[in-house]
Amino acid sequence: MIFAKLVRSSHEIWQWPTGMEELLEKAGRNCYRSDPNNAEVFLKAIIDKGHESVLEHCCITVMIECSRTCSHQLVRHRLGAYSQASQRYINYTKKPVAFIAPPKLSIGHYGSNNRAWSEHPFFKAVFQSLWSYEALLKEGWKPEEARDVLLECVATQVVTTFNVRQWRHVFRERALNSHAQKPIRELFLGILREFKTKTYLFDDLGE
Repeated sequence: MIFAKLVRSSHEIWQWPTGMEELLEKAGRNCYRSDPNNAEVFLKAIIDKGHESVLEHCCITVMIECSRTCSHQLVRHRLGAYSQASQRYINYTKKPVAFIAPPKLSIGHYGSNNRAWSEHPFFKAVFQSLWSYEALLKEGWKPEEARDVLLECVATQVVTTFNVRQWRHVFRERALNSHAQKPIRELFLGILREFKTKTYLFDDLGE
């Protein structure tokens, strides 16, 4: 029997470069043949001038869990590296299927009220797709074939690596752009806020 669980999009920083600011200062000062002095002052000036190619020398890796709808938007940013969970090989009958709750739905409400789960149109569609998926597997279909009936709200995990300059670009497009879709905007605002607690390289990206 197939089971499902409702989750929110989330992220976890997997790799944060040690000494990132000092390395970027050295790289930037090579353009001017000047000696390292104050990394923060120098790099903020570099950013203010728009000389952001200097920021490409360091990369940050984040594990992102989101809907497949959201992941389709994420991987459109081509200057990055992605390793995404593959529905071709995953058999969703082996453990509970995580799917992403739209912002309109409250996890607390629907997570504790089975009747509400069964009666809401969103959940009806989710469970119908899961039952169909399981039925196809029982008929002998491979996971790569049965996945066609799954909905875009099924959660996926994407290991995402961008250099610092590209992170700044993605934040502008996905976190700070009022036209960005709400789920991906909320996800990237959360990542941006955590980045700001770790470095001043994103301080100018205001909300």
